[in-house]
Amino acid sequence: MEGWFSRVLHVAAGLLLVPFVSGSGIVSSKSICAEDGSDGEFYSFYIVPQRSLQATYGAWAPFLQKVEEKTDLCIRPVIPDSIPDFERDLIAGKADLAYANPYHLIMGRKSHDYRPLLRDGSQQLTGLLVSHLNSDVNTIYDLEGRTIALPAPNAFGASILTQLALNKRQINVNTVYAGSHTNTYRSVVVGRVAAGGGVNNTLKRESDSVRSQLRVIFETKGHPSHPVIARSTINNDQAQAIITAIQDLAKNPNNAKLLEAVQLPDPVPATLEDYLYLANLPWDP
Repeated sequence: MEGWFSRVLHVAAGLLLVPFVSGSGIVSSKSICAEDGSDGEFYSFYIVPQRSLQATYGAWAPFLQKVEEKTDLCIRPVIPDSIPDFERDLIAGKADLAYANPYHLIMGRKSHDYRPLLRDGSQQLTGLLVSHLNSDVNTIYDLEGRTIALPAPNAFGASILTQLALNKRQINVNTVYAGSHTNTYRSVVVGRVAAGGGVNNTLKRESDSVRSQLRVIFETKGHPSHPVIARSTINNDQAQAIITAIQDLAKNPNNAKLLEAVQLPDPVPATLEDYLYLANLPWDP
């Protein structure tokens, strides 16, 4: 029998459960370097697929094109099928640049010495547990013995922090992995699970039709937000050019929606010191 997480489900409210097993993800061949005939080296920019592949590409492609224009670097967006696929590629060193969760930075630093360049300074990242607005799940304690959906085992806020919170309170749940935040929220809406794990930054960017049916029953403490990270294939001058380009974009109010779409409304420099404490598990969620 085909698993329900790998099907496309249309429901009465017009929602879509986006399949996360599509076979190849999205690897863009579009770049201003390709358009102007340049034979410059391409640098891969991997994006953790918190949302659907289509929504993720739609947000990041125009943003990265602006970065290309300001830095003269040839950047190719790559969006793997799922968060675990993203992690495998990151650990294998396939990403020159990436937008990753804080724990992915720790993982990547161990394998290929990734370093953070920028993060959003406007708010911290928090993990959330959400239930359906009309369900009997009103608090985290109502989840005892129930089934919850999480995006992936190493999704930092949505999975790691929420599971730490459940374990701290000795609340036993059954867990299924939905592959993305988008799928997790829709799994709650269609009643497949009692609750789902997400983060503040993805819930606020969901459609009104989804958010209006969800209730936040628990929120973790805040942590530094997802950083843009770089491998040693990006030298220090290139890294600084990327930082400067993104911060320059933020100075123009006309770019506000562009930066909001990629969860960098207030890009500030990020340091390893911002994140190194995450290497010491368990944290206090």
